[in-house]
Amino acid sequence: MTLNKPLYTIALLMGTAAAAFSQTANDGSDLEALFWPKSARPELSTRSSFDNFDGIHVPMLLVQSSDLSFELANRENLRINRPSSSRYSGEITDTQLPGITIGLSLFKGGEFLPDLSEVSWSAYRKGLLIEKPYIEIVLENTNIGQAITPYVFGKQFRQIVYQLETTRGLVKRREIFCFVGSNLVVFTISGTKQSVDLHWTAVENLISELSLE
Repeated sequence: MTLNKPLYTIALLMGTAAAAFSQTANDGSDLEALFWPKSARPELSTRSSFDNFDGIHVPMLLVQSSDLSFELANRENLRINRPSSSRYSGEITDTQLPGITIGLSLFKGGEFLPDLSEVSWSAYRKGLLIEKPYIEIVLENTNIGQAITPYVFGKQFRQIVYQLETTRGLVKRREIFCFVGSNLVVFTISGTKQSVDLHWTAVENLISELSLE
């Protein structure tokens, strides 16, 4: 039997296109996008306290909401500020981390990301790229199944890092998601690319200091 080459070529191309369509249909492109909620986050309250370590009274800062309570060393250079945006419950600044703001966002179960599964994460990533189409995602990682930093309350986390060219230069943002019980906690580290990169480890050390009450 002699093949009709033009017809064979067309059939081959159609088969390739069908395979590509099938792959696209299964790569999460039909996944419903998940967006950051517009409702304001519950604000944090703070108060000073002391912990006794081997007979030494160490000044601590207790940070609380109705669903979360944690503490960290109360240093003169560190502040827990009221949120500058309804996106955050509070913002951490430290004079030793110039140009860096760490936003803390709290969500009750069911308000936002339901879990840290690949499906939920892909839905959020899709929504992020719809809302911010000009960003460049430079890192995504998780400690699920592997031991990587930062230490976030000893919990599993997922992280995404992206940057955007603006009139003020290249700005960068790290978002770190974890669950404390049924509540979702998100740390958002924002600043210029230079500041975020320079203080990358110092920010992780600060987050690692946070201890649940």
